[in-house]
Amino acid sequence: GFGYSDIYRAKLVDGKYVGAEILPEPVNSPDFEGDTFIAPDESYIIVSTFRKEDNIGQADLYISFRKEDGSWLPLKNMGERINSEGGENCQILSPCGKYLFYTSRRDTNLSGVSPLTYEAIKKAWTEPQNGNGDIYWVDAKIIEELRPKKIEK
Repeated sequence: GFGYSDIYRAKLVDGKYVGAEILPEPVNSPDFEGDTFIAPDESYIIVSTFRKEDNIGQADLYISFRKEDGSWLPLKNMGERINSEGGENCQILSPCGKYLFYTSRRDTNLSGVSPLTYEAIKKAWTEPQNGNGDIYWVDAKIIEELRPKKIEK
């Protein structure tokens, strides 16, 4: 492959999956590509990856749109409305297509707490945004907001 972890696809032919093939750049890169969600109509892909040039935190969610010729546009960071300094992954669209769910390892519970007491640590580890991962959701309209107005062939 291209890097530490890459994305492959296998085509369904006559009811059987055949010949897994690696997706080309720009979807895969020398960096890590992890959890992947492909749109039901295969028009876009959302990838949890670490791209050094514009990462907000750890693994961020990036989106790429498919061109008419089947190739992919460069991955685009989905921005601070989705990504944080913690890692984001496990992205999935609701069955109705209205919501994008994902997990985030945001850690805000101990920021500004000084001195760190046992009670502060215990409270932080039993509440959301403790760095262990929580489930978030946003309106799936963000996907259309990120879609280019015109996708070149």
